Amino acid sequence: MKTRTVSVREGENVGPVDWSHELAKDMPQIWREAEQSPQNYTFCAYPFSERRIYKICMYDGWPYWKPMPAVLYEGPLGSEWAHFNSYGVHKNSIQPREPRTAAGSLD
Repeated sequence: MKTRTVSVREGENVGPVDWSHELAKDMPQIWREAEQSPQNYTFCAYPFSERRIYKICMYDGWPYWKPMPAVLYEGPLGSEWAHFNSYGVHKNSIQPREPRTAAGSLD
């Protein structure tokens, strides 16, 4: 008799964005730059919701449960994932981060 254990990793970063993926191939160059240095960019899926980006990668979590290009960003209650095809996400959702002064800075 043989017994084996199989580990299945779901709901996590599974590596860099596959820019040939159907959802990623038409994204502007700024998205690729933001993947390399997310701290220099902000994410805005809805008007007036500029958020800090933590990571841009392939994510295999809800609702697809297979690797899909996604952005991990600072949400109002903690970090949140948005797939490239999520509601409100568009080609201009990523913008360069504006330098902030010491007063009122979140950094």
